[in-house]
Parts: sequence; C-alpha cells; structure tokens
Amino acid sequence: MADPRKFMRVATELREVIADGTLKPDEAITIGELARKHGVDRATVAKAFRLLASEGLLERWPGLGYYVTSPGTWPADGGGPANG
Repeated sequence: MADPRKFMRVATELREVIADGTLKPDEAITIGELARKHGVDRATVAKAFRLLASEGLLERWPGLGYYVTSPGTWPADGGGPANG
C-alpha cells in the first residue's frame, strides 16, 4: 500500500507554488511531470490533484488535463492556497 503522506506532500507543495504565483491561473500541470519530480507514482499525484480540485485550486478539463484556477474562483471561506 502506498504511503498516504506522499500525496499530501505533493498537494502541499502544489498549494505553495499556486499561492506564490509560480503556477499561474490557467497554467496546465501534468501528472507525469510531477510524478517524476517527486519520485512517486502517477496515482499518488492524481490523488493530490483530485484533492486540490475539490478545494477549487485546480480544475480538470476532460481530455486536456488539470489547470490552475483563477484566484477569483477560490473558496471565499479562506480555502485558497495560502489558507488551505
């Protein structure tokens, strides 16, 4: 069984790079690229992406992949990348 902390580590780093503007709104982000960067399997990154999509930080565009959402679409309850 995969270490459950791995997907959280990937999700945390993604929140940080979204918050600091390294990843810009509408920028595509790939599962394969992050899996290689973090030395984890694609399923681990996919789980992190689903978590961030549920938080409103990423959006999945069928057939195209995941994209960073615009700050105006982040939850108003403080669920954005700096507070998520």
